[in-house]
Amino acid sequence: ALSGLRALNLARHASHTPPALTPAHVDRFLAALNLPDLRHLDLSGHPVGATAAKRLADPKFAPLRRLLLRQSKLSDAAVAKLLAAPALQTLIQLDLSHNGLKTGPAALASPATLPDLGACALDGSRLPPALARKLRKRPGVTGL
Repeated sequence: ALSGLRALNLARHASHTPPALTPAHVDRFLAALNLPDLRHLDLSGHPVGATAAKRLADPKFAPLRRLLLRQSKLSDAAVAKLLAAPALQTLIQLDLSHNGLKTGPAALASPATLPDLGACALDGSRLPPALARKLRKRPGVTGL
């Protein structure tokens, strides 16, 4: 019934919502999700574990243009896999803020990674100074 859905905002704001899902819940949700026209997915505030991050790299998520994963407890390894996923290379917006990232976003220094990216939030990251300098050169990358 919702196959034509283009945006799905499941963002959790700690101040006024019930407890967050577990990484296993997020993984099962993404496995079952079948929305071929989905362009915008916001899972902010929910823990996206390694398995769920791997699911986001699946070709069924290739139509996504905006992926918001603010405060999703992402690991550097999970972010690196997301950035390397061929299915996500057409993203125009990516929010990875407040995940405490250190090295995961390194691939963003190359314009070949997510070439259409116009906005990427990295607020709250703990990037090494050399990597932060490289990422500042990429248009649209903010929060450094």
